Amino acid sequence: MQYKHLQYAYLYDGETLSATRVYGPQARYEGRFDNCYRTELVKTQDARNAIEALLAGKEVLVKHTRVFACSTK
Repeated sequence: MQYKHLQYAYLYDGETLSATRVYGPQARYEGRFDNCYRTELVKTQDARNAIEALLAGKEVLVKHTRVFACSTK
């Protein structure tokens, strides 16, 4: 987080996956949050677009994106 100068909160579930077991997430989108880890260079907000589509009852158009670190599932 310090190395990449990230300024937002994130959840690291670690080895136990305790949050995963409690919430039981289901994948409707697999991939990156946006196209760049540096906020000033972001051009597409992939996870936001997927979430907004789900909340609007629409199909997620981009269900999978290539990631530059670990994926969100």
